[in-house]
Amino acid sequence: MIIKIPDILYHGTISEFTSIDVSKGKPYKDFGKGFYAAIKNSHAASFARLVKRDTIIRLERTGRPHSHIQSRIYTLSVNTSMLNIPHFHVKYFPVPDLEWVDFVITNRESRGKPHDYDIVIGPTADDDTATCLDAYRDGLYGEVGSHDARATLLRNLEPDNLPIQVYFGTPDAARTISIKKVEILP
Repeated sequence: MIIKIPDILYHGTISEFTSIDVSKGKPYKDFGKGFYAAIKNSHAASFARLVKRDTIIRLERTGRPHSHIQSRIYTLSVNTSMLNIPHFHVKYFPVPDLEWVDFVITNRESRGKPHDYDIVIGPTADDDTATCLDAYRDGLYGEVGSHDARATLLRNLEPDNLPIQVYFGTPDAARTISIKKVEILP
């Protein structure tokens, strides 16, 4: 199967950077520790605003200054011709299904990268994911690991509303990306 990655992707954040370093990614994320990009600018902007809000709340609690916090959108250019190199191991989830649920659960429970994929493309688990995963782990959807419990978890994540993200998990994969533009959001 040929998987098409868009030539332009977007990354929403409060961080400033000039190059992409997958080792700086946070653990316990949908597809593992790495670098994430959205296929839609609006998805990246929503994420950047959410991170800014959460950071300001955290800084306010500790009495630290926060007026310097800004939401940023990085427009990224992807050298898709480099992605045709056969050594890239790519996983594609065209829809959020039980395989996707299992993959997200495994990654959200892991500090690192519990798989060997360079790139993963698929739905973004939304803000309610942590709550739903807690309910699943507590057995509220049925026996943990059972088909019924996983299917209930998937339904509760409202999969039809989940935007697509692209994960870059290795330095080689990250080298296919260059920063085209940075925009500060109002």
